Amino acid sequence: MKHLFTLAMTTLLLLVASWTTAQTTITGNVVDGDNRESLIGASITIKGTYIGTLTDAAGNFELNTSKTPPFSIEISYTGYGVQEVQVTNAAEPINVSLSAGLSMDQVTVVGSRTRQRTNLDKAVPVDLIGQKQLQHSAQASVTQILQYAAPSFHSTPQTISDGTDHIDPAALRGLGPDQTLVLINGKRRHTSSLLNVNGTVGRGTVGTDLNSIPASAIDRIEVLRDGAAAQYGSDAIAGVINIILKEKPSTASINFQTGVAMPNAFGGPDGGNVPDELIPEFNNDGGMYQVSGNFGLGLLKNTGFLNVTFEHSDRSSTNRSGNYTGSIYPEGFDGARSREEFFDIVRKENGFVENQVMEIGNSAIKNTGLFLNANLPLGENGTELYANGGLNVRNGLARGFYRFPVAQQKVVPQIYNDGFSPQIDSDVNDQSIVVGVRGKVGEWTADLSQVYGKNSFDFTIKNSINASLGTASPTEAYAGGFSYSQLTTNFDMSREIEASFPINIAIGAEFRNENYQIEAGEEASYVAGGVENVWMINGQATTFPGAAGIQVFPGFQPQNALDESRTNIGVYSEFDLEFTDAFLVGVAGRYENYSDFGSNFSGKLATRYKLDERFALRASASTGFRAPSLHQVYFNNLSTQFVDDPVTGEQVAIQVGTFNNSSDVTKAFGIENLKAETSINYSVGFTGRVSDDFAFTVDGYLIDIKDRIVISGRFKPSEELAGGVLAGDILTPLGAGAAQFFTNAVSTTTKGLDIVGSYRVPVSKGGLSLTLAANFTSTEVDKNNGVPVIKTSDLLKGKESVLFNREEVSRIEVAQPKSKIAFSALYEIGKFSALLRATRFGEISYIHPSDGGNPDTWKENSFTGKKESRDQVFGAKIVPDIEFAYEVTKNVRWTLGAHNFTNTFPDMHQHSSNVSSGRFLFSRRVQQFGVRGMFLYTKVGLTF
Repeated sequence: MKHLFTLAMTTLLLLVASWTTAQTTITGNVVDGDNRESLIGASITIKGTYIGTLTDAAGNFELNTSKTPPFSIEISYTGYGVQEVQVTNAAEPINVSLSAGLSMDQVTVVGSRTRQRTNLDKAVPVDLIGQKQLQHSAQASVTQILQYAAPSFHSTPQTISDGTDHIDPAALRGLGPDQTLVLINGKRRHTSSLLNVNGTVGRGTVGTDLNSIPASAIDRIEVLRDGAAAQYGSDAIAGVINIILKEKPSTASINFQTGVAMPNAFGGPDGGNVPDELIPEFNNDGGMYQVSGNFGLGLLKNTGFLNVTFEHSDRSSTNRSGNYTGSIYPEGFDGARSREEFFDIVRKENGFVENQVMEIGNSAIKNTGLFLNANLPLGENGTELYANGGLNVRNGLARGFYRFPVAQQKVVPQIYNDGFSPQIDSDVNDQSIVVGVRGKVGEWTADLSQVYGKNSFDFTIKNSINASLGTASPTEAYAGGFSYSQLTTNFDMSREIEASFPINIAIGAEFRNENYQIEAGEEASYVAGGVENVWMINGQATTFPGAAGIQVFPGFQPQNALDESRTNIGVYSEFDLEFTDAFLVGVAGRYENYSDFGSNFSGKLATRYKLDERFALRASASTGFRAPSLHQVYFNNLSTQFVDDPVTGEQVAIQVGTFNNSSDVTKAFGIENLKAETSINYSVGFTGRVSDDFAFTVDGYLIDIKDRIVISGRFKPSEELAGGVLAGDILTPLGAGAAQFFTNAVSTTTKGLDIVGSYRVPVSKGGLSLTLAANFTSTEVDKNNGVPVIKTSDLLKGKESVLFNREEVSRIEVAQPKSKIAFSALYEIGKFSALLRATRFGEISYIHPSDGGNPDTWKENSFTGKKESRDQVFGAKIVPDIEFAYEVTKNVRWTLGAHNFTNTFPDMHQHSSNVSSGRFLFSRRVQQFGVRGMFLYTKVGLTF
């Protein structure tokens, strides 16, 4: 049915696209003021109205209107200042050259379905990361570009966290990865198939794999820092990231980048209380190279275009693990070696240094992507066909905890006499396609589109064993995987109503189908073989039962496999009322109905009032929601998770079952079916353009979110529940060492402030551009007399600290920086440019699940000889970058730079128990900016 609907609407649009009542036609051309290149997609709008058009691939435009001259038009383009032109003679072509402007003067699309405006003129705040910022970034991936370009955005590579090592969680305003919506050219992007279940920021959430989009394909990135569920639907609680693809035709470029980390520079990281003997001299590692090509082709005499991007990157791993001091072999083991012999074997087999036994840092990743963006006019009435999409293939390699022979249940000595370093080999595939047609239907502008996207994630475990199979165990096995796909159909219409003041209406409808699948692994990856392995202890053969499932990531079992779908229908409308040139009011509403959990209505009111030509006030209030993802509703598995032993403080492995909403276990615990998160978002701001060279915005916000979906703590069999029921009565028959599940457990309040300022200074024969941007944010779980309010079932009353313990609360409240301040100074003169950037990351905290204000729960810290809490605050740090670029010829640009040139690291763990026998010098639970250290790089760009 939906395919017939799409075909019918497309046919209707093409048939009636020529219905127009225009009486006056304005034509012209828009070019870059410096290089005279045509600007495609420049906006031409009649001032004070919503009547407008865009330039084609040759920079030409044709604007039809019922108005008669004289009147003024405004010409704008991303990265350029807005230019106003007086029209007195419609027959005379208008040729305009635009010059570079402040970023806040540049027009953005996101934030309104009606008229495009600059950030200074909008009723809501939008950050714009344009070509110049992308070109001067030291980062190669989209998440890391945004990490240093947008203070409200946070994303760091994770370590020892299974699949999350390969897809970085990313969030806005300190909220969850699943509370930010991502668009491509204004169309909803599908999320990842990966559910973050390990102990990282974003645990229990599903984000969007931003790194599946080649950075070389991007023209600009718009970050809407405001709730927008009333406009764009579910997930847009924290904001919206809109990625605009390149459009330029008749151009070609090839770019190379390579670099390496130098973690020992300037003496390496400061250990604080950590003994020097635990800190090795790290390898210069993390080497990467990236090659990309972008090619544009004009179609139909340059009235349309095809833009294609290819990108390949190869990143080697980084390792900031410390020197291991713990046990290796079981006592009396005949195969035991000296510690020196053991570490020599480990170094040769794994490339580690000194006494390292595992890899802590960035995983190794190879990423290859192909993206296209196209536009083709259909006739001469402004109707156009557009398309974009891409393919991305990523192969990752991450390591887990070293399996020592002393843990006899995990090792088969006949295969791995000295233990082994298991590896997770990931295959992440992403594909998307957008096809649409837009044009005029009478007085309306109509847009019909179809979007399909899919992400899949497969696990292959290498250099490991299923110890329960004994010597028959393979050392490599496919452990299964999952996939997520999304099919979205949109039909949007907008128009201006002639009245005493401009009124613009946008209406639309959306149909979305989602599918989530889990695929079982091969039998050897999960089976319990029941073999007892033979160990020679003091010359005597003894047996020890082997643990089931392949070590590091037991495979998905057949009972975990599933194929689930749901549909969603949404209708929405938006009105912009510009009562005067100074006073703007925007109203939006959206109704959505899901086939699996019900419906929601969200609304938004936004306003902007210009105090004069320089300053304006703006404010908004909105409601929003986020539907539980299919992953959260249906994900289930049995995984190995490492937790602190309550007696020794060491990391020990337990088998944890994640049970979904339909599971008998979840129902036995009294957990209700998941419901949607709901939010109320308020913002108020002040914008100013003090001069042509200085502008600023200040925006405060308050976000209340009810019924946040979280993944619970681990309920062990010994846990006594209400009425004397033991959790083991539920878990033991299922063979799980512990259970966790998804539930609407907490509500939160987020408060914050965003500040952005841009200043451009002429210096000698060049120009200096200064930018200061800052985000200050605080999120707290709702509390009663200082105690977090945790929603539980009757059976779990009194077990709130297990359901959502203090560590899980801290993951929401203090695991992301409460502040980020970014300063940059770009000096350009002739063919030369120099950039200095400094980013200050605020403090974060690790809160241990068992420690608190009671010293009786604290552990002896061997670094200080005192009994201390394992909680730790990691202090604020400044990460500076420097970059120099030179245009060797008109077609060749060479760049040399250093990211983090002071070799700044986060604080090391200061409690010996958190270091875990020397392995974890740095936290794997909370990260401000990663542990790569100083990174030297060079780039070469060729244009044709």
